[in-house]
Amino acid sequence: MNEIIDLDILKPAKKILKLNGKEIDVSFIPTAITFDIDTMLSELRNISKKEIEKGEEECKKAFDLSIRICVSFAENSYTEMDYDWFSKNTTAPQINAFIKAIEEALVASYKGVSDYGKK
Repeated sequence: MNEIIDLDILKPAKKILKLNGKEIDVSFIPTAITFDIDTMLSELRNISKKEIEKGEEECKKAFDLSIRICVSFAENSYTEMDYDWFSKNTTAPQINAFIKAIEEALVASYKGVSDYGKK
C-alpha cells in the first residue's frame, strides 16, 4: 500500500495584496527569500522608535530597509517592482502595510513548520 503525504495542506490560504494594480500573494514567503526577509525584518525591528524620532538619518535608514524588504518580496512575481519602482509608485502607509503583511506571513510560515513537526 502506498502512502501519500499531502504537503499542499501546509500552504496557507491565499492573501492577496493589491498595489498599483498588481496583485501579490502575501500568504507565504517563498523559500528562496525566507531567510533574507527574516534578516531584514530583524534589522528593521532593531531600529527603535526613539532612534527614528531622534533624527532624519535613522528614519531614512528604516524606510530604506522597509522598501528593500518589499522589493525582495515583490520581485518574485513582478521583476519591474525594484527599489526605484517602489520609490516612485508607493506611499509610506502602503510600505508599512506591505511590511506588516510580510511579517504576518513569516510568523505563519514558522508556526506552520513548528505545528507540522509536532504531528
